[in-house]
Amino acid sequence: MTITKEKTMGATTLSIETRTVFRYWNHKKETMNHRVFSDKRKRKINTVLKDYDVDEVLKAIFNYATILGSPNHFWTYSWTIEDFLQRGLEKFLDEANPYENFQSARGQFATETKPKVESNTYKDRFEQYKKAKTPEARKKLEEEWRNDTDKGG
Repeated sequence: MTITKEKTMGATTLSIETRTVFRYWNHKKETMNHRVFSDKRKRKINTVLKDYDVDEVLKAIFNYATILGSPNHFWTYSWTIEDFLQRGLEKFLDEANPYENFQSARGQFATETKPKVESNTYKDRFEQYKKAKTPEARKKLEEEWRNDTDKGG
């Protein structure tokens, strides 16, 4: 009888952890939410929980959702929970340093390729462009700006 009781308790614990993972996934606004907690999803979560602690899985989901919604990171692919657990879990565990690995380098390259101008020059130019009444006036402004850029100004 003890064996049956332990098996039942183990299944109940696993079931609670499985539901916790699924609810946490759906709770994150950046992740793809699922309406149905299907048997396929339960099996996938249960399989992962055999190798990883529930807290590790929740932290990986947190890291994934944070990076997915961050403008400072280049990861933009949105997975289903099954795909995440199969293909992405290990990439977003703390040991994998996801915040460093997926940090966007766009800011670095953007400053190298854009001409150096005062910070609000683009805003000023946009305002001028909006105020230009005709297409000819807008073309003239664009040509002036292009010449300024070619000269390095």
